[in-house]
Amino acid sequence: MKRPTWFARPAGLYIAALALCLLFPTAILAQTAETGVLEGRVVDETGAPVSSASVQVARADGSYAKGAVTSETGTFRIGFLPPGNYDVTVSMIGYRQTTLSEFRVSAAQVATLALEIERAPIEMEALRVEAGRPMVDRSTTEVTTTLDTEQIDRLPNTRTATDLINFTPGARPDQVFGGSTEQANSYQLDGVTVNAPGFGGDFLLPNVDWIEEVQVKGLGAGAEYGNFQGGLFNIVTKSGTNTWTGSARFFFEGVGLNQSSENTLQTGDELYNQWELNASLGGPIVRDKLFFFLSAQELRTNNRALDLDATTDPGDPVYVTDPSGGRLLEERREFKLLGKLNWQASQKDVVTAMLGKDDVYTENSGLNAFDAVEALTKDESPAWFWNVGYGRTFNENNLLELKVTGWTGRDDELPRFGPNTPSIQLLGGNRNVFQNAVFTRQREPTSLAAAANWDSYWTTGSVRHRVKFGGNYEYGSWLENRTRNANLTWRPECFDPPGCPDFDETDTSTWAFISSDWEGRIRLDANTVNAALFVQDYMDITDRLSLNAGLRLGIWNGKLNPEGAESFTAVEDVKLAPRIGLNYDLVGDNLLVAKGHWGRYYQNLFALMFDRAEKDGVPGALLESDEYWDWIDDSDPDLDRPYTREERDQFFEFFDDSGTFDTGPVVDYKQPYVDQFVVGLASEFSPGWKAEAVYVNRRNKDVLAMVDRNLSTNYTKYDNVSVVDFRSGDPVQDHNGNDLVLGQLYISNDDILFLGEAPGLTPGDVAALTFDQDIALTTTEDGERKFDQIQVSLAR
Repeated sequence: MKRPTWFARPAGLYIAALALCLLFPTAILAQTAETGVLEGRVVDETGAPVSSASVQVARADGSYAKGAVTSETGTFRIGFLPPGNYDVTVSMIGYRQTTLSEFRVSAAQVATLALEIERAPIEMEALRVEAGRPMVDRSTTEVTTTLDTEQIDRLPNTRTATDLINFTPGARPDQVFGGSTEQANSYQLDGVTVNAPGFGGDFLLPNVDWIEEVQVKGLGAGAEYGNFQGGLFNIVTKSGTNTWTGSARFFFEGVGLNQSSENTLQTGDELYNQWELNASLGGPIVRDKLFFFLSAQELRTNNRALDLDATTDPGDPVYVTDPSGGRLLEERREFKLLGKLNWQASQKDVVTAMLGKDDVYTENSGLNAFDAVEALTKDESPAWFWNVGYGRTFNENNLLELKVTGWTGRDDELPRFGPNTPSIQLLGGNRNVFQNAVFTRQREPTSLAAAANWDSYWTTGSVRHRVKFGGNYEYGSWLENRTRNANLTWRPECFDPPGCPDFDETDTSTWAFISSDWEGRIRLDANTVNAALFVQDYMDITDRLSLNAGLRLGIWNGKLNPEGAESFTAVEDVKLAPRIGLNYDLVGDNLLVAKGHWGRYYQNLFALMFDRAEKDGVPGALLESDEYWDWIDDSDPDLDRPYTREERDQFFEFFDDSGTFDTGPVVDYKQPYVDQFVVGLASEFSPGWKAEAVYVNRRNKDVLAMVDRNLSTNYTKYDNVSVVDFRSGDPVQDHNGNDLVLGQLYISNDDILFLGEAPGLTPGDVAALTFDQDIALTTTEDGERKFDQIQVSLAR
């Protein structure tokens, strides 16, 4: 039985981190990934604070009702509010009752308002006013894009949740704020981190109709946020209320409604038709106390691919058909289910629970212009996810939130005819595949996480503090197996390329020769730990100046479990990430605010960052190279059955291999990070309108790579190398029309020794060359990614 990762060498540090979160004597605030905080100040007509006033907050139907009493300075604070619009009512004997309607509270944010109430010696009719949403937040340097359910319904989108990132300035789904790919991002669903522990990026895609809010963070973010070099994509799902709500929606699109993008050079697929059915129901189980939300989605997507051989006229496309001549489509089915409970056990205690399923099945996966239907795969990717949270309000300044979350799934690519039927794949050209898929691939990801968030408000002299303290621990596992179907893949070459008009994959007499691929197995069994402690202080120095200072302690551990060998810790690191920001209100009333922020953000850890690691010469993962064997027997091979390795040695002759995957020891491992500098101006130039201009400077450093430590002796350097077209011999020109010259070019000595000659080298020089690789997984000193951007946005 394997020891789980949390008992690895730095386990004491992880346990201490969680213990500090639970035992830290300061109190906690309930501004979480799922809920927000409402704070404000109540004054009379003269601007004097009103103490002991009753402040009641609730949705228009009375759900999520909470209350507070103003302090001596007229301030109040209410936490654990699910995102949405609230009515805020202030009552006080001797004053006219005042209600602000439809005040928006967002998740993971503190909404601030100022309330003025009138003195009323005699009873007067209550005053009700519409509340305008404050546009510029001076308390934090965050530059956050938030979309609520109303905006999502109005905006054009593709019904894919991650595409909502497109509405963030300077971002797109795969590259947020200069991050290299989606692997640089962190994805959350109601606080559940849904990053794939194996290859990074998102593993679960929620239904758009579940979404109450979408937030894209990263620029100017405080120490409570981490484990990303790109951005943080947080989705908050809807909650039930006292009002019964339900909906049923049907969407359809097809080739009759869309313009085709196919052309004779396109090898991929395009949408043929798609339909989607959504149903939702929400309401009270116990009025004012217990609410539920249920949602289900069925999505069917069918794609088609162009038959390039049969299409001669771009205006008359011919599409790929199955062996019977019928229409061949990639058929994708998605079923998504979500159930959520919100229990307001008392004015001080709230409990949330969520359970969901994301099930994706695809028939004829990978449909394209070349591969036969028999070579396509059946993809199965079911997953369950869950979340349980508890919040406790001690008083207006002291609250607590604890959360446990997790998910488990499967992601398989299965051959149509099982693992015992070999594939046939052409050599050269577009390498068409026949008879069966080349590989069977199976993946099993799981994730389990716990978090504790602490927050406290206090005043030292004239400085007001909002200090956040917390910690999180996330354990992930990743098991991946890739095996070659039937042990081998037949690799014929046709007589008359291109096109091979007389080639028949089932008739070896039409093959120029008979060869095969073997091995190529992959097995990766890895565990990851991403843990952190943080403290962040949001300080109001004066009524115009605020300072944000934070520190995040990141803890990472990656473990590999090689087949038939002892498990070992491949990588581990502990790093501090400081954050500091400054805000200044230039004209007063938060109408024009200047912001500046510098911070360091470390990447989350996933298995593909360290899968090439080895210890004492033993690779942590099985990464077999492909081997090439030629058929040498006088008989015709049986193309439909597997051959054993003993038969391989009898009927085949070894030709070559693809070369082994580079593995090596881990040397001087450092967790990759980005240093970020952000400055900007935000202005509410008209009621309800905000303009913002932001300059972003980012530098990604400590880039990981497999490095040859004998680089200087394994390569020969050439200076000022002219580039020519090998077909015509003419010089290649750059974009300015000048001959392209490479200042330096390094040629592998292995290639020179294979050829036996090289420009400028005598036979003796060539014979004296050596090639002895010493590969290590390490941090590259010169590796860096730079990103500069100016963002200008207008919002209402």
